[in-house]
Amino acid sequence: MIYFARFHQLFCWPEGDPISIDPTVLENDLNQCIVENKERIQDCNLQLRVTPFFDFTSWNILIEESGSKLYLIDFPRANYIFIPHLDLARFRFGLELIKQFPPAKFLGINRWDVDWLFDRFLAKYCRKTQVTLNEDDLRLIGCLCRANIRRSQDLKRKGNYG
Repeated sequence: MIYFARFHQLFCWPEGDPISIDPTVLENDLNQCIVENKERIQDCNLQLRVTPFFDFTSWNILIEESGSKLYLIDFPRANYIFIPHLDLARFRFGLELIKQFPPAKFLGINRWDVDWLFDRFLAKYCRKTQVTLNEDDLRLIGCLCRANIRRSQDLKRKGNYG
């Protein structure tokens, strides 16, 4: 799955471009995470600026039968410059969601080791981008993942299943 880094290369902005938020979408939890971690962002090793995707998750991935091609069935957001940590956090969040479905929890057996899967994915992503993530990168991904969890809980409470 080293191909995911290519999606970020295709939608890459110059490194110094300021982070911006899609004005049509309320991302309060994500915005708060960015505000709280401004200094941490500067200390991260992964210094890309990318156009994030709407839903950078495992269920939006198609793999050709031969296994030679991988497709992300998703669309990048227009006029939105962010750090790749957001997409990485969304991917991690997606793995957590999949783990909640009955086949993954059958008979209470842990068949879906999210940490192992995400670490493996992240290692290949880092090889492709030629970046070794530091503690600040990992904390930022964790913060954005928790923001996604809060956002989904809020949507569920309000009954907004957009």
